[in-house]
Amino acid sequence: MKLGLGLGYAPPGTNPADLFPLVQEAEQLGFDSVWVAEAWGTDAVSVLGWLAARTERIKLGSAIMQIPGRTPANTAMTAATLDLLSGGRFLLGLGTSGPQVVDRSSRAGTASRGGSRSVRRASTSRSSARRCSARSSSITAITTGSRGTGRTRPASASR
Repeated sequence: MKLGLGLGYAPPGTNPADLFPLVQEAEQLGFDSVWVAEAWGTDAVSVLGWLAARTERIKLGSAIMQIPGRTPANTAMTAATLDLLSGGRFLLGLGTSGPQVVDRSSRAGTASRGGSRSVRRASTSRSSARRCSARSSSITAITTGSRGTGRTRPASASR
């Protein structure tokens, strides 16, 4: 049996660094993975990069990175970079998130691009787990999310 620690996301006004003692303890106890989410507070990518620099063995997963918040190219580059920085420990979880977050991401994307609508909404159907490859590594998406349900589910993928 493999154990994973879900950190969730840090709402505005909280610091995800405060959860690091839990991650240290999980790594010392032999947990397989730690999972970081994103919503209205902090993003998952920054927290995962921070954890990659402070851990040695535990796998680092996004649960989930929001598809509407990033372009596909940016998501792929980010995942490949996290995998390189973590020594191959990154696990990519993608999902469509919920309507409140998607709407907020869309407005932020429009404002930051001078009114050009570059952020696209994802469909309401479940996203599928996909395998993506970088030259130096292979990353497997292992969670999927469904817009509006507020839940993620494991996909049949292994690392």
